Amino acid sequence: MGVVFIAIGVALALLALSANTEASGIGSSTDPQLMQRFADLNHLRDIYLILSIAAFFLGTFSLTILAERSINPTPSEAEMISQARISRQILTGLNLEGNAVFVPAGGPLTQEKIFIPASGTKPKLPSALTDDLIFSPGKDGSMPGAFLSPPGLDLLADCEKETGRKLSGIGLEPLEAELQSLRFGFGLMKDFHIKERDGKIVLRVEYSGLRNACRTVRTELPDTCRQMSCFGCSCIMTGVARATGRTIRVAEVDNSKDRVVFELEYV
Repeated sequence: MGVVFIAIGVALALLALSANTEASGIGSSTDPQLMQRFADLNHLRDIYLILSIAAFFLGTFSLTILAERSINPTPSEAEMISQARISRQILTGLNLEGNAVFVPAGGPLTQEKIFIPASGTKPKLPSALTDDLIFSPGKDGSMPGAFLSPPGLDLLADCEKETGRKLSGIGLEPLEAELQSLRFGFGLMKDFHIKERDGKIVLRVEYSGLRNACRTVRTELPDTCRQMSCFGCSCIMTGVARATGRTIRVAEVDNSKDRVVFELEYV
């Protein structure tokens, strides 16, 4: 549409130029008919010129809007690496070494939470979960775990905006299709696949635009993938919890290659 308006603007500009050229050829004649023709040509030139400017404006405006809709802002490599480093420092400071558990929204929880337990054993979640719960203290005053917002929660909301469809309860098979914005819209992922077999979920993820950042995180902070994964992977795993309505735990991670493989299990 923007190109059409610009083409119309060019045509109108050429008509205005033609009218101006013809009027200049008449000059300062005293012939009444030529004088009337001169006035008509000047009038037409002004109309064509105004319409041409308007068409150019509409065309440029349309192209700008289309560009803004098709080019989505993506997080930078520095943001991805910084988030991984900060997360690792926090978890290390709290002596939390367990694998991530993604808890779906429901009941008092209005949004998904990620639980990082203190040990690597299968966690036992508190009986009462709320949005305000951050730490789960033990009877002896120890720190059995921390409840935090998943790093990919906002990105998951952006994916829902892109498709206009809510992911709650849709199941795993439709989820992969609904999250294709991560590849084609936001340009974060080169590829990803979600498959369920033998009661476990296998998630394969490979970044594209942020591949170098992913390599840096996996090299310097390998535990990031199993605990507080970066926003892309976190977005998908949060989506799994939302789509299934079930709590999932990161059982194993193979992050030795660019295609990271997560094995998730239901808790």
